Amino acid sequence: MKSKILLSVVGLVLGISTNVYADVFDGIHLNDETKQEWLKEIGVLTGIMEISGEIFIYEQGTNNLYSFNGVDYVYIPYGDEDILTRILHASTPENLQFTLSLDEARIGLYTTYKFNSNKGIYVPLNSLKGLYTVDGNIINNTNSISSSLSITPEYIVNLTDSSLSLTYSDADSNIWEIQNFIQDAPYYLTNIEILELSKSGEILYSTMDEDYAAEQARIFELNEQYIHEKVVAKQEQIEAAEAALKAQQAAIEASLTDVFPASIITGTMKYATNGFSAGQSVIVDRASSGNSYYIRASNGSLVTVPWNSVSIPSDPATYQQRATTEQIEDYINAKGMTSRTNYLVWTDLYRQRTYVFQKVDDRWTLIRDILCSTGKNITPTPRGTYQLQSYVPYFGVSKGYMCKNAVQFMGDYLFHSILFDQTGSYLLEGRGILGVRASQGCVRFSPEESEWFYGTLPLGTTVWIN
Repeated sequence: MKSKILLSVVGLVLGISTNVYADVFDGIHLNDETKQEWLKEIGVLTGIMEISGEIFIYEQGTNNLYSFNGVDYVYIPYGDEDILTRILHASTPENLQFTLSLDEARIGLYTTYKFNSNKGIYVPLNSLKGLYTVDGNIINNTNSISSSLSITPEYIVNLTDSSLSLTYSDADSNIWEIQNFIQDAPYYLTNIEILELSKSGEILYSTMDEDYAAEQARIFELNEQYIHEKVVAKQEQIEAAEAALKAQQAAIEASLTDVFPASIITGTMKYATNGFSAGQSVIVDRASSGNSYYIRASNGSLVTVPWNSVSIPSDPATYQQRATTEQIEDYINAKGMTSRTNYLVWTDLYRQRTYVFQKVDDRWTLIRDILCSTGKNITPTPRGTYQLQSYVPYFGVSKGYMCKNAVQFMGDYLFHSILFDQTGSYLLEGRGILGVRASQGCVRFSPEESEWFYGTLPLGTTVWIN
């Protein structure tokens, strides 16, 4: 009778897989791609064998028995001869170092893990039970399978004088049991792997040998422990490097804060309204010209107040001393800013300049330093971090002027050229307007710079205004 059964077996888990090695990343949050990269970099278990005694090959001779972590191994040099001949005549390796292989070794009916060395492999002594009889450290060139069964590509036959019980797996990894495998009658089975053979309740052969299964489990556990320790060490190294970088960036940022001060407009409330009291100093974020101001509340939110409720200071003079390229790059990189594109834009209100950066070797590199004109204090350009959102070839014609090469970064706020006439033929304002606060909140460039900006920077680029 043949029946399908479930068996408890130790599986071979040797491939580099983020699913297999999920436990080694406990407490470490990485995406699967990064985990895969780490596993490839870390590799697998390595170690050094010890010569622990001798193996006896029945009626042929002896050679070294090796040991690692309480498991006995034999050394099999690469070659074409049968396994026992290679074990018997193997020279002791020059060094006993090994690495757990990602491939498996087939020893007769057994599939086993192996350790690679320079000129051969180490396999567990108990894995030889798949091909030979192993009793302690004695290997006999026979086994219970060959004396009990005749196995051909088409069928198997019971050669013993009584019925057997046979457990096997088929080509689809289904596991079956023949409980009464009678003598002499062929069973037409192909592409099977014999898992266990017993006679009258006595196990003659089993791939689920308890000693062998325990040894495999021990090595796999040791391998996971090895990888986990390497993962933790790598994570600690990365965290230490990140902490050092943050400290360095903070020091750079602090040293340059006076070079790049924030241009904050502080107004005074003329009368109490919307939670603000008369005479209170307030930070003005932006304006709707002639209608209202947006005031930054203590909790960070924006509160709208009437246009005439706030006294706004006059425009400050533009700071004329240019920052060096090194200062500009060091400061923006110390800020740790990111962008969805390979570009980054920073408008320096203090100097009325816009800096454009490109990512080179994971660092923001200055590629353009543009003279600009931002909003007056009464209609300020809002400070903050934004993104380039859309291109507008021109606008303003219905109002009697034309601004060209406009790129929106928030609402009605855009980077664009200085003002032209309605036809776009000549300028309505001189280039001298650049370098001073002059707009209703937009950032103005010369015609040439606005054309370059419009044609170069992709949407999604981060914009920082400060």
